[in-house]
Amino acid sequence: MIGTVLWIFISVIAKMPHAFNFLNLTESNAEAHYPNGRLKVNGLKNECVILCIKSFK
Repeated sequence: MIGTVLWIFISVIAKMPHAFNFLNLTESNAEAHYPNGRLKVNGLKNECVILCIKSFK
């Protein structure tokens, strides 16, 4: 249950990379930072779900 809620919440957040707190973000480098930020958030999402699954077994 907790893993599902986390997965949904982080999935919604991952679709809004403009809301992430990037340092030194400019118009010219935003196109490079946004995909990297989404990749990191998706990795975090997967790690949270795996840890929740392992902790409840």
